[in-house]
Amino acid sequence: MLASQPQDAIPVLIDQGDSDQFLADQLQPAVLAEAARQ
Repeated sequence: MLASQPQDAIPVLIDQGDSDQFLADQLQPAVLAEAARQ
């Protein structure tokens, strides 16, 4: 992500599904959401 240029941010949709066995441990959607907020 381009944290140094937030005005250039574009919308992102990630649709992984809740039953993905790697969702919490490897994909870490909460970490991605926090990084996107910064």
